Amino acid sequence: MGMKDAAVPASPDAYADAVATAVQAAAAYYADGSTPLGDDEYDALVRAIEAYEGAHPEQVLPDSPT
Repeated sequence: MGMKDAAVPASPDAYADAVATAVQAAAAYYADGSTPLGDDEYDALVRAIEAYEGAHPEQVLPDSPT
């Protein structure tokens, strides 16, 4: 496939950090077109967040990008 997947967060704190990173990257992208993450990196991060949420649905944060 060629795309590198982000590691699934291993703890609630790592999950919260991943969500915050994705939210900040999306905000920067939509504000002025700049972002600290490339498209593939952002997509991989969101897939990792989705995987964590699938395993821990009770911990889904309201600001999750999923």
